[in-house]
Amino acid sequence: MWNYFVRSVSGQTVLAKYKCSVPFLQQIVPIVAVHKEGVVEFVGNRWGILMRADPGRISDDDLDTHITKVKDVVDSLFGELMLKTFVCSRVSSAKPIEQDLVKKMNDPEKTIQQKQHLHSIYQDIRGNTRPQIEWVFYVFLSLGQYGTLDEAERVRQTHLPGFENRLRAAGMHVVSLTDPNEVAISYRQCMTQIIL
Repeated sequence: MWNYFVRSVSGQTVLAKYKCSVPFLQQIVPIVAVHKEGVVEFVGNRWGILMRADPGRISDDDLDTHITKVKDVVDSLFGELMLKTFVCSRVSSAKPIEQDLVKKMNDPEKTIQQKQHLHSIYQDIRGNTRPQIEWVFYVFLSLGQYGTLDEAERVRQTHLPGFENRLRAAGMHVVSLTDPNEVAISYRQCMTQIIL
């Protein structure tokens, strides 16, 4: 205990749990602030927009067309605009179908046989203890380096609508994250690793 105390006072512990300097945190996640409309300000006057994406499944027959549409998205970027995509998986303990089954089992219009059948399905699902892997897709549009929020906001208003339209044409539904907490949680989820 004393050895740990001496190491912690001298700053030799691996992780200082309650004390960490802002410059150190900004080396890991260089976010300064999340402004209205979801404009993310990074250190060095860099700006961007984080979007959650829901890409559709592409069949082998449509793959060439899809590649052409994605190429159209990338080719539409110019100047300081830059596209980054990232995907992360997370273990989810929520099984939405369980809640739906319970709701249907409690429906007074269901017969006893229907309720018993729903209950057997519910027991099968509940007995499945394998982890549920949930995939989350993100698209980040880097707006570039600007001196003020107003300049970055003008660039966002100019380029984001067309960029989103091209993504939708490529079969991706995208939603810009505007809430600062959502942006922070998204970055945290992408950096948190769980080994199964």
